[in-house]
Amino acid sequence: MGQNFIALNTFKNATLPLTHQPTGIWHNLNVNRMNDILNSLFDALNRNFWALLALGPLLFISFFPLLRERRRRAQDRQYRQRAAAYKRFKKIAATAPEKWPAFIDFMAVHFDSSSAAWTQADSQKALRSIHASAQIIQQVTDWHQSADARDFSPPKPSAHFAQLDCVAKKILSGISKYALVLLCCITIVPHSAQASEWTEAQSNFEQAHALAAGGDAALALYRQSALKFQAAANNRQHTGEAWLNAGNAWFEANAIGRAILAYRNALNYRPFDPQLAKNLAAARALRLNDIPITTQQTIPLRWWSAWVVLSQLLFWSSLLAAVRYRNRGLIYTSCLLAISALLSTAWLWHRTQANTTAGVIIVESLEARKGPAYAYANAFNEALYDGIEFRCIEQRAEWCLVELTDGRRCWLLNSQVDILEP
Repeated sequence: MGQNFIALNTFKNATLPLTHQPTGIWHNLNVNRMNDILNSLFDALNRNFWALLALGPLLFISFFPLLRERRRRAQDRQYRQRAAAYKRFKKIAATAPEKWPAFIDFMAVHFDSSSAAWTQADSQKALRSIHASAQIIQQVTDWHQSADARDFSPPKPSAHFAQLDCVAKKILSGISKYALVLLCCITIVPHSAQASEWTEAQSNFEQAHALAAGGDAALALYRQSALKFQAAANNRQHTGEAWLNAGNAWFEANAIGRAILAYRNALNYRPFDPQLAKNLAAARALRLNDIPITTQQTIPLRWWSAWVVLSQLLFWSSLLAAVRYRNRGLIYTSCLLAISALLSTAWLWHRTQANTTAGVIIVESLEARKGPAYAYANAFNEALYDGIEFRCIEQRAEWCLVELTDGRRCWLLNSQVDILEP
């Protein structure tokens, strides 16, 4: 067919070990629900990074008064009695005849007395002790007189306690100096994707695999499959598997640079997958330029971001639990989580500052330049071929200054390279 083939074993580090996998080294990955759940969680934590970091202290501020009250109820019998008295009072309807006796009981319990002997003078004295306003004192005095008239006068006039709930609330506020803060919640809605992209990509790959290897029809189907898998990955649909499968399809389509790019994107989601590491090593072995790669795979930045968010939320949650129960173990746990959150945040900041944009050459060959224009001389005597990796240092219009994996720098056309997923 006019195509020249070069034996794989002529390239350095290109030999591959035998495997018992019946579908071969280049088999595609199937959908893994657990991976989908974890990737969705990581994506949600990364998309809402700053909002979730702010959520921790917001939750602490919101729940702190409530948990402090619960702790007081658990430790202070008298406080529990006061809270129960106010709760009974609130449950009774404003027009019910039991409303006023419940108010008297509420007042007596809060001021350590008996409701059976509580009088108008006791109410006035108690309200003055908490510096209640003259208006509230007068209102309570009037209600005492109305209740006494209802209970002891022959005509039995009706008593009106329409504002009793409002006054009781003000009295409670004056006694405890306590206010509740409403909780604000953030709803995380994961991005949805169309399932057709994945199924079409799988179908195209299987059709190409059934055709004669190296034929134009098979290559076209492999390219379509790769593009569909990449579209599925960009839509957050089985992201790690989609990038790996896209790399397999590009490899079968003889697009080594695009295959390396897809495999490296897959590393952000499957950093410790041995199958992915083998596929990437095999693709790199087919590059014509012998440029060493010294970088080692580390934990992806998106994983660090997710852990920073989780460690911060765990710290604030444990601190709330320590406030509620005052347990020594919870206090120690909060301290350890605080140290972990601070160290993780510092390491994430360091990784973010050191992180650079990486890319891959995706054309068969190109001439690197010493400057951002064709007028500049070639940077090297030899051309750079498909699959060479670099990190981008500077962008100027249609050109980018890159540093190769061996430290040498040159200028490349943006249209001849592709950038890894951020």
